[in-house]
Amino acid sequence: MIRINTSIKKKTRQASTTVGGTSMPALGSTALALLLSATGVLANPVTVDNYIDNSQLGDVDIQFPSINDGLFTEGHDSVQVSFFINSDKVYDARVYAGALGGETQAIDNNPFDPATLYRSSDDVIFYCVDLFNDLLMNKGFKKYVVLPVDDDTQVTSSEGNDTVTRDFGKVLEFLGALNSVLQTDKYQLTHGDQNWLNPTKSWMSGAIQVGIWESLYDETMDIFDGNFQVSASGGGNKKLDPRGIDLLNLTFTQMENENNNSLSGSKVLWFQSENGQDLLADPVPAPGSVVLLLGGLLLLASASRRRSPIN
Repeated sequence: MIRINTSIKKKTRQASTTVGGTSMPALGSTALALLLSATGVLANPVTVDNYIDNSQLGDVDIQFPSINDGLFTEGHDSVQVSFFINSDKVYDARVYAGALGGETQAIDNNPFDPATLYRSSDDVIFYCVDLFNDLLMNKGFKKYVVLPVDDDTQVTSSEGNDTVTRDFGKVLEFLGALNSVLQTDKYQLTHGDQNWLNPTKSWMSGAIQVGIWESLYDETMDIFDGNFQVSASGGGNKKLDPRGIDLLNLTFTQMENENNNSLSGSKVLWFQSENGQDLLADPVPAPGSVVLLLGGLLLLASASRRRSPIN
């Protein structure tokens, strides 16, 4: 969340979180994918603290440049966003929305390898998660807890006197539908599961961010109604671009398609910050692990040929 204005109706703040979890051995790309598919599955919403204690993959340092130094990879949209609890508006601000470019570095003796992140450890694409904290940009490297998500991941956090639920399963459903829509003739993106991380226009970047917030915090999948809303009126710097609205409407329709496939939980990671904006990004196999895997397959093929009988 990057606020433009300073006049904010806001009665909530995210509670501080103590990071827990047990240590784990270093994770290769295959082990990471298996772990991501096997953890984070919840029957009912749990608190952030509880989720960290039971699902943490490790920690990583992340830093972001300032807006003027290229924070937004493909530009951004400016929108007025509001959040409601029991029909009461508890958050109201004009914000920048869009894909973020950040840099990561490993923490000594920590199991998480940032080389597994898309596109590379020094050029990672992120989107914002929570509405109640600012992005820690232009502040150097800061530590984030790395967490998996899956179809049933629902996590609650205390925001002042209120409890807010984030539905990461619906985010995966949204991203799966979005990737499908972006590969149609209308948009012609060709990055497959990473279409959501490759917006080509500022309005597209802004719409994807708004769609992530909508799917996290609302059941309506209507950005003009429900718990999370964006302004439908006002100047051009306060409402979503019409092309972005069209993209979201097509994506929400695709979500209703019985053949829609959610994005796999192995393709998304949640980065939780104790005092800043939480983030989403995509893990991919580390280049070294891919080389080792291919080398192993070549050795197996060679051994198989040597064992074959000679006619």
